[in-house]
Amino acid sequence: MRKCLTTGLIILGAFAVAAANAKGPAHIKPGATKVLSTMTETLRAGSFSFQTRDLIDVPTDDNRIVQLEGRYTVQVRRPDQVYTEGTVGGNSLALWYAAGELTLHNRKAGTVAKAAAPKDLDAFLDWMATQHDILLPGHDFLYSNVLETVRATSDAGRHVGVATVQGKSYDHLQFEDDDFLWELCVAKDSPQTPARLIMRDPKGSDVLYYEADYTNWRFEPIPADAFVPNIPNNANWVELEEIIAALKEVE
Repeated sequence: MRKCLTTGLIILGAFAVAAANAKGPAHIKPGATKVLSTMTETLRAGSFSFQTRDLIDVPTDDNRIVQLEGRYTVQVRRPDQVYTEGTVGGNSLALWYAAGELTLHNRKAGTVAKAAAPKDLDAFLDWMATQHDILLPGHDFLYSNVLETVRATSDAGRHVGVATVQGKSYDHLQFEDDDFLWELCVAKDSPQTPARLIMRDPKGSDVLYYEADYTNWRFEPIPADAFVPNIPNNANWVELEEIIAALKEVE
């Protein structure tokens, strides 16, 4: 599993993301596979949106523990468009990706960057993770096949029962790999969407604890102009690497 962290709009994801890093078939038991398969079909919808609230505990170089809270909105239109915005760690950011072009706006700093990117969503997500160590909010659920992503990057997984989240019943799954222990709650009723993700790092090297709630799922058409960058006239255009470097500084 990759460990990617920034303190801006874009933050840690739960699963490793590049098939090139696959370990081989995971030992995911039938109960968990069934839930993941149903969720995968739900998230293959042509367009959808959701909101997230994240809590993350991060150790610092001076032996402190910093807890960050992030709130984001994500909109997806397959096969090649994403818009996400939010705040965390004192930063306010927005990201637009459409048909091979990425625009990233650090609203707090007033900086904007644009870069060419892969031309389909799965490849774009891999590129962000492997080339820039950046995962979007809900990163893993944006892939066209979440089940195969989990199979390729987890060591084991199982269905452990039914959990109650936000007053509703959810299938409770547990997974593990070399670095992390993590849990996922998925709605039992239609639409079968992720509700909560919890991740722990027993080694405590990069992230001690991560929790995300996913709410307000909508499966409705999203207007094309939602994926067109809306940049202030006085924004300062910089290189993409400059914005990414600023996001990785824990405040």
